[in-house]
Amino acid sequence: SSPGRRSIVSSDARASVGDATSTNAARDRHAIGWGRLTRRDWLALIFVVGLILRIGLHRIPPGICVADAGDLQLAATLLGIPHPPGYAAYVSLSHLVTLIPGVEPALAVSALCFGVGVIALLLAALISIRLGAHPLVAAAASLALTAHPRVWQNLTTPEVYSFSIAFSLGAAYALIRHLA
Repeated sequence: SSPGRRSIVSSDARASVGDATSTNAARDRHAIGWGRLTRRDWLALIFVVGLILRIGLHRIPPGICVADAGDLQLAATLLGIPHPPGYAAYVSLSHLVTLIPGVEPALAVSALCFGVGVIALLLAALISIRLGAHPLVAAAASLALTAHPRVWQNLTTPEVYSFSIAFSLGAAYALIRHLA
């Protein structure tokens, strides 16, 4: 067990099992893969990000969108409430990018939503790699997600869903890391 954590197994029970427990624990930790990422892991993750950026970056709307997306862009610019429940975190984070000088606020919000969606796909690939999937399989799975119309729509239009998914995957990554 790591420093600062209490073990649910008593020291007597660990001693009776002997070295097999520590060997199995070391093997399990290695199987989960929480050590340093290999070069192949990094290349797969960079490939995912690069390809998604290459395909989708020029598809981001340059101006105000219609319907909910435009409502969210306007709320981010004015620090307003788009509609219930209000999406306070989304509006607050999006408002920060609207303050970048020389960048159209609507484009800045669209680019932020795209970037957060890419981070969500990157986290999905990273979690897969950390849980033992081959890096190319993890990359292919993340790229396959972009083929789904809803995922693609949420990458290329300002919406709150990519934020929710990225935060959820970040929490899942942190939880899995903590429990590993």
